[in-house]
Amino acid sequence: MRQPSDEHPTSKVAEARRASRSAPTSLVALATVAASVLLLVRHQPHALAIVLAVAAAVWVPAAFVDWRTGRLPNAMTAAAAAVVIVAGTAVVTIVDHRHVWTGVLVATALFAGPMLLVALARRGRLGLGDVKLAASLGGGIGLVDPLLAPYALALACLIALAARWRQPNRDAARPFGPALVFATVIVLVAGSAVH
Repeated sequence: MRQPSDEHPTSKVAEARRASRSAPTSLVALATVAASVLLLVRHQPHALAIVLAVAAAVWVPAAFVDWRTGRLPNAMTAAAAAVVIVAGTAVVTIVDHRHVWTGVLVATALFAGPMLLVALARRGRLGLGDVKLAASLGGGIGLVDPLLAPYALALACLIALAARWRQPNRDAARPFGPALVFATVIVLVAGSAVH
């Protein structure tokens, strides 16, 4: 049920919208290009490289929106899921002749499954936007190697803990999306050297 305060210009929703408009677009663009180029170079000449680069073009801006607003917009998480899980899997299967559906499903379950359990068990501690983003990220990991998913999730948790440790107010909520995206890009670039 909507609260009357959601309509008020000083509500958290209005603050989130204002903050997302003031995001440093040059920094978002630079980070997006950097992640896309790293993934292209690491996985060339396969169609997988293009799929991951396009996915990074959705993942990185979503992480910045989460960092600035504390919210992951459904439009961004749905676009990321569509790019990776549906289109990405189809492209890699058709062009690279690799059957990756099973790997995508396993990695998605390994990466997003524990987060879904936490989100349902501890309402308010982890948002479903993070779970939806994790499903897309897990799909991207599954295109490369589903066994990398637990490493990416562990690294994301370590990054989030390190970021929380450095903050003076450790009880304040911190967005998890940036840690998820950063860890996933690191694991995808490192690839098989991780395990």
